[in-house]
Amino acid sequence: MNPAGRRSSGGLRLAAFVCAFAAAGAWGCRRGPSRLTVEPAPDEDPHASGAASPGGAAGKPILDPFSLTRAESRSIDLFLSKNPSLRLARDSDAKGSDDADDVAKLYGVYHPYFVRGDVNDDGSLDFAAAFVDRQKPGPDLWFTVVVFCSDRAGGFRAPETLEREISLERGDLSIDRDCVIVTPDLGEDSNRRYRWNSLRRQFEFVSDDDETAEPRPINRI
Repeated sequence: MNPAGRRSSGGLRLAAFVCAFAAAGAWGCRRGPSRLTVEPAPDEDPHASGAASPGGAAGKPILDPFSLTRAESRSIDLFLSKNPSLRLARDSDAKGSDDADDVAKLYGVYHPYFVRGDVNDDGSLDFAAAFVDRQKPGPDLWFTVVVFCSDRAGGFRAPETLEREISLERGDLSIDRDCVIVTPDLGEDSNRRYRWNSLRRQFEFVSDDDETAEPRPINRI
């Protein structure tokens, strides 16, 4: 491109870029940080550097590693208020392994227990999250997997629980097109898939032959 010959066009494009950048900044300000109560680990400094947000125990700042939107935060807070024995799973709840390290390198930004995607193919962003039962005794953690679908109006519909009291310390959650995938152990090939049924408006367990399996499992250890 000849700069002298297209100076006027370049000036218009620069002005358009500046306007678009300013608009994007204004949108980001409107969204703002989330206020979800993400409980810090016992040995985790809630005032450490990172994205801090209010709402923790005794009003202390807490870390939001997932960069939650206000709508996501509200939906999770409401779910936790109805399930007081649970807390949102942390990255540190996962047991380290070579398989987990490989997945983290593949994704770059990797959270084993929180994932976003359009799981019901309606053009809006949904998310799946795992929660830990704080009242289960013993050395192992017990997880509950929940999916939150967008209501396409800026919020989320009532969440749907896919599995309860499962072992997931060596596994993770993922989304593949219209399926939420629960992988109990990253070192093994087996996983469990849940596909959105638009007629029944619910998630259904999908068997290996790609057909809906009945009855749908809810407790998988």
